[in-house]
Amino acid sequence: MRVLQKPHLYSGIIGDGQMLAALSARGELLRIFWPHIDYAQQLERFHVGVHEPDQPIEWFHTQPAFQTYLGESNVLVTEYEIGTLSLSVTQQDVIAHRANGVVRHVTMKNTGTNARQLIGKALLVTQLGEHERSQAVRYNPAESMIVHYRRDTFCAFSMREAVFGFSCGDTSEALAYDTLLGTLENLGADSVLATSFGVIEPGETRTWTMYLAFGRDQKEAAARMAHLKATPAHTWIERSVQESAQFLAQAKSISSGNERLDRLYRRSLLAFSLLLDHERGGMIAAPEFDPAWQACGGYGYCWGRDAAYIATALLQAGYTAQSEAFYAWMLTAQDEDGKWDHRHWLNGTVAPSWGYQADETASVVWGMWRHFQVTRDAAFLRRVYPAMQRAANHLLATLDVESGLPRESIDLWEERFAQHTYSSAAVHAALLCAVEASCEVAGDKVSRNAWREAAERIGRSIDQTLWNEARSCFYRSRRLHLRDAHTHRPVVDGKVVFTELDVYGYTRVIQSFDEVVDASLLGLSYPFAFLKPSDQRAVQVADAVREALWAPRVGGILRYENDAYVGGNPWILTTLWMGLDALRRADEATADEMLSWAAEHATELELFPEQVDRETGETRWVVPLTWSHAMFVLLMLERYGKKDQSAALSSSALLHQS
Repeated sequence: MRVLQKPHLYSGIIGDGQMLAALSARGELLRIFWPHIDYAQQLERFHVGVHEPDQPIEWFHTQPAFQTYLGESNVLVTEYEIGTLSLSVTQQDVIAHRANGVVRHVTMKNTGTNARQLIGKALLVTQLGEHERSQAVRYNPAESMIVHYRRDTFCAFSMREAVFGFSCGDTSEALAYDTLLGTLENLGADSVLATSFGVIEPGETRTWTMYLAFGRDQKEAAARMAHLKATPAHTWIERSVQESAQFLAQAKSISSGNERLDRLYRRSLLAFSLLLDHERGGMIAAPEFDPAWQACGGYGYCWGRDAAYIATALLQAGYTAQSEAFYAWMLTAQDEDGKWDHRHWLNGTVAPSWGYQADETASVVWGMWRHFQVTRDAAFLRRVYPAMQRAANHLLATLDVESGLPRESIDLWEERFAQHTYSSAAVHAALLCAVEASCEVAGDKVSRNAWREAAERIGRSIDQTLWNEARSCFYRSRRLHLRDAHTHRPVVDGKVVFTELDVYGYTRVIQSFDEVVDASLLGLSYPFAFLKPSDQRAVQVADAVREALWAPRVGGILRYENDAYVGGNPWILTTLWMGLDALRRADEATADEMLSWAAEHATELELFPEQVDRETGETRWVVPLTWSHAMFVLLMLERYGKKDQSAALSSSALLHQS
């Protein structure tokens, strides 16, 4: 069957930290990730509908729908009214906890005045191993189960109700027949099952439960299907509700006085529970929605930078074990030279990269030290210190001899190659964190002094070379490499723009300074505390960001001036970043404003996207973005949970503590 282009925008997600699934606003199951939340995507289509004999199918996902989560849980509920059949439908989707399966439970009520004879049909098209080819499908009559398979990936498909008809392959033709075609085995990726609900009188209800179970061979998939079917659907739903309640019970309680904000805080924590790898400890930036890289470079990976913010949010919210598990996983992902690459798969291997990012390595070192600051867990620090030491030595080796700043690398938005102010602040903080860690574990004094001296020189260079007096703001970067210079041929004057021969013999065209105002400049204040709250430059940077980047029509902070990614929209995380920066100066009014704006632009399911449309205020691009949720949790905790925190986030006193 033809592979369809799926929508980039999700409505809701379900999962258990092992499996992850994404659904549309009309309850269509769009993707299933198994055996891990980052890989592989196993689903092409799963459509469910009902019809009267010899009549067209009313597919649920084509009906107007209302959607919500079941209380504060990760069970997704979608409700439909099918007017042509006078049918009220409630669909509940859940990942069966630690059971490698999806359960869809449907309750249908005849709300009309006439009896209805209904047939239900469920169409499954798989994409096993993220591949639509070389698949096959067979029907197992003893178990009333269809099995899709390719190599070492098997998907069993069944329902609790008696099977009225089936077809393996040939589904386009089979769907026209009430009892389908009865094809027992076929090449291809599609199948369909049918059941009969008999006559439903006015006011009567029927239930319908469908299952998808995954395994590495047919026997394992069949055994997992048997386990799913042996447990009532309401039990799987209750278990998911209980798991959510137990997860939330670990969290630091927040009472802001605004129930909407408090709910969003708790929903953010529940989103974390789905986007953390339960087995290995890593975390993904978002559920993958563009695996073919048609519109972006993908999101279903772990970035060390994003993850450091997320782990810190988890830590400060009370999830010490999850934060520790993440850094334990990062130990397995570190390169021999001490760096952490741009991004990783959750098995620790390097993922596709645009190039080296200095702030990735620096952020992990900062995060490890932050974990120790909060927990005072000496055993943890001893475990991670060798990795911090290797990373600090790597950062030391990559400093520019002339300026003392980190040498050119890709910026945090993965678009420019230069010596970035944000990256410099991150490396400055990481080296100071390594100094503090070394003092705690009685590490090598020679290395400690070298890291301290390097940090001091970075600080002086930021102060002396990166402040742009003309805009009362820091430059975004210096030595900006103009990547398209071979096609645009900029004017080279030897000062503003100049050429340089690199070590490979290529002539590079370099711009001395990048004056664009960028939201990441807030990072000099939060979280890296290069600028003290009393430093007037911190206020000037915040003012420059607000003036240049506040979206005039809908509000919110853009990433930077003239941003063009997905049309150039305000981001949730950059807006919350402004609130976090403001709180360092006790500016609660700005923090509240940014929290309120973010809350207004959460989705109907109270998830945070990456972006908000600059013209309409509607959700754009990724849903949910884990970093967006992290910034919301951090700001809520900084604003309303500060009294109970054991350590301040600022690292500004590091130079004076040892």
